[in-house]
Parts: sequence; structure tokens; C-alpha cells
Amino acid sequence: MSRRISRFVGVGIFNTGLDFTLLNILVFVFGFVILPANIISTLTAMSFSYILNHTFVFKSEESKSKRQYLLFICITVFGLVVIQNGIIHVMTNELVAIPNAVYSWIVSPLFGNTFSQEFVQLNLAKATATLATMIWNYQLDKRVVLKEQPSVKDV
Repeated sequence: MSRRISRFVGVGIFNTGLDFTLLNILVFVFGFVILPANIISTLTAMSFSYILNHTFVFKSEESKSKRQYLLFICITVFGLVVIQNGIIHVMTNELVAIPNAVYSWIVSPLFGNTFSQEFVQLNLAKATATLATMIWNYQLDKRVVLKEQPSVKDV
């Protein structure tokens, strides 16, 4: 695994933790509707992501510019609105059998009533959506937004 991918995964883990934490607080503590809460949590994590990806992951030689940030925002927002919210909607409304099966077969036997079915359903959908958008974001950030000069180590 290249160093760049390792750095991307590390930043992704941090941002994903931030995103999941905010999402769960907004939904389960403050009673937000899922999709607006997801937009808020992801936009917050996205701002941290841009700074960390620009300086730490891709070590972009270009200075941070409005154009570059706008491209980053557009790519991430598309991932959020289309990919992530689409997957979350499908998994929490259309394909509920999948997260419900995970709850019934794995979570409930292992953890009893510690986690609600809704909690497992939302977080399984969010995890699936996050993986899909992580792949989307990495590919477009690497090719379009934060172009790093390839080194022998990263090839």
C-alpha cells in the first residue's frame, strides 16, 4: 500500500469518526431527521478533510486556492448528496432487510438490547455509504483536485 493511500486512510478514519459521532448525536440526541443530519455531519467532516488531505495526504504543491477548494467541495458534495444519501435512503427505506438481518443475526445475539435496531440500521447504511464515497473522493481528489507529483515510493 502506498504511503499516500495510508495517509488517506488515516485521515479518512479520523473524518469518519467525526462524521459518525456528529450524525448519531444529531439524530439520537437532538432528534434531527436522518438525511439533513447526515448533510450537516458530512459537511463538517469535509472541511477538516480538505485541510488534512491538502497538507498531509497529497502534499499538494499548489497553494490552497478558491478554485481547488471549490472543486473539492463539488466532488465531496456530489458524493454526499448523490452517493451517500442515496445509499442511506435505500438501506434505511428500501433494503431494510439487510440491516435488519445484521441486527437479528449478529448484533442482538452479541450485544442484546444495547443497540437499537434503528441505530444499527442507520450506522450500517452510513458505513456502506462512507466506503463508497471514500473511493469516489480518493479517485477524484488524486486526479483532479490535489494533484501530487508521483514519487517512486507512491507508484
